[in-house]
Amino acid sequence: MDVLNGRIAGPFEVRNTVELGGQIESGATVRPGATFFIRGLVGGYLRVQKGARAVVRGIVDGDIEIEEGANVEIYGCVTGRIRDYSGCCRKSSDTA
Repeated sequence: MDVLNGRIAGPFEVRNTVELGGQIESGATVRPGATFFIRGLVGGYLRVQKGARAVVRGIVDGDIEIEEGANVEIYGCVTGRIRDYSGCCRKSSDTA
């Protein structure tokens, strides 16, 4: 598992298992077969593709797009829209 605790300015693509403790300023895409654990901040957007998994315990400052066949769990904060085309997004009660 890769751990990112710094700051990334450009869009980020997750292709394997990654834990984010830092900050991504302009969006992230989780590719099929990848897992993304978010403890930090993702700004802009989060796109989770078919066959990918994301666990949000931090903040997504923007929209989340969840494709059909993706798996997303949200325990943190989302400031934008959640577009769930998969029907399997689990949200806790404290989600904004």
